Amino acid sequence: MSYVEGLFFESAGTRYLDSVWERAQTVLSPVAVIGGSPGSGKSSVVRSWIDHYERPFVWYDAGYRNVYHVEVERCPIDDYVPEDGVETVSNERLAQLLEPVVDEVDYLFSHDEVDKMDGAVVVVDDYDLADDKRPQLLQFLRALEVVDPREGGTRHVKRVSPKMIVVIFNSWNTDEFTADEKRLFGL
Repeated sequence: MSYVEGLFFESAGTRYLDSVWERAQTVLSPVAVIGGSPGSGKSSVVRSWIDHYERPFVWYDAGYRNVYHVEVERCPIDDYVPEDGVETVSNERLAQLLEPVVDEVDYLFSHDEVDKMDGAVVVVDDYDLADDKRPQLLQFLRALEVVDPREGGTRHVKRVSPKMIVVIFNSWNTDEFTADEKRLFGL
């Protein structure tokens, strides 16, 4: 089934999304897992459900998006935590802490997408095709953390609060999922 704008058909898939949405009213960012065969209409059902209820959303197509790369300058003193809360540092050590360093940051979501995530439905489509992006996506699903080069620190991580997350994948391509992914997706 392909997506046709303006059409909405209630189905087992939309009822499942409704039930996860209901859970989202009391549970932080529940994850809806939609697996199925290629061409079975998984993405179309999710898109029509979002459009029907006019939900704010961020759509991330994991199979067809590239990883963004950027160099970010930061000061090590921003991450410095002295032992025992207080520490005397030499002039040389202070100079090291104040010397800017450049981090190469790899991230998946654009700045606009990150800014729109809070309170939205975040859809990760074609999760099975994510390849090298899967570790960051898994971190997002587990801890609601995304890499955002605008954030300070050595990891450049920002915590987000989506209303709900939907993960869509081709169930024929799950052999390479890790044990953690299989457990998370109920496979």
